[in-house]
Amino acid sequence: LAKCYVLTELRIRKEDEHGRLTKLEIADNNVSCCQLIGHTIWKNCRMHINGTQVFEGNSLMAYKSIFDYELTYPQSVKNSYLSVAGYYDDGATQTYPGVDSNGYGVKSRKKLFLDEDGNPRTAQFMAKLDVDICNQPRYLVNQCEVDIELLPNESSFLLSAPWDTAPKYHLEILACKLYVKKIELMDSLAFDIAKKLEIKPARYPI
Repeated sequence: LAKCYVLTELRIRKEDEHGRLTKLEIADNNVSCCQLIGHTIWKNCRMHINGTQVFEGNSLMAYKSIFDYELTYPQSVKNSYLSVAGYYDDGATQTYPGVDSNGYGVKSRKKLFLDEDGNPRTAQFMAKLDVDICNQPRYLVNQCEVDIELLPNESSFLLSAPWDTAPKYHLEILACKLYVKKIELMDSLAFDIAKKLEIKPARYPI
């Protein structure tokens, strides 16, 4: 279960004077996504297994994720593989590009959606499921129906921009995929597990 990952493909669009969504332009170099967008994009998550709810977060799920990764992992990990989830170190301060030279993280996240020539592009992020039952090295038994409901945060929460002077921006989810690790059991092992399940149920720590 610890090998479950969510892949999201995102893009940023802006409203024109008629309220229609249009592409970013080179003048829109003052908008970026928030830190660790692969995790903080989710406002809440509900998970059911065989119709029984095993997890429900709350509206503070994004804060829990950023605190967990910020306080748990060393800087070497943050600067390497956590970038696949949208982590770019902000240094001493988080400011808009051009205001402070320490705004490296904001500049890096801005370039994910708008290149130096002003061409908009999409960005993909991969992150683990921050669900209690998905923090263990165990597999679910066969024939389990799993329902996962992910609720995203609003664009005003996920995007960083000088809102008093900038247009209204929107973060769009173009694709969302769940990657799950599965194994094929030998017939003898599958039969042995089935016999044990007739005696007692499978138990998972939560």
